[in-house]
Amino acid sequence: MRSILAYASIFEEARECFELCQRWLCEHFDHFSVVLANQGVTLDPAFDQVSFDDVKRLGADAKPKR
Repeated sequence: MRSILAYASIFEEARECFELCQRWLCEHFDHFSVVLANQGVTLDPAFDQVSFDDVKRLGADAKPKR
């Protein structure tokens, strides 16, 4: 059993969660896009082409402002 708190595996755990969520969102895009649109949130249908590495790189580029 893997521990979500094991620092060495945190990126692999995050990647697995990202991919599971991305797959679920793709499968249910028709439903949740309508629900979010009713709240004023629009979605780019190409969201599933974003990779975990893209997200990780963007997060690393986001520096806290002091």
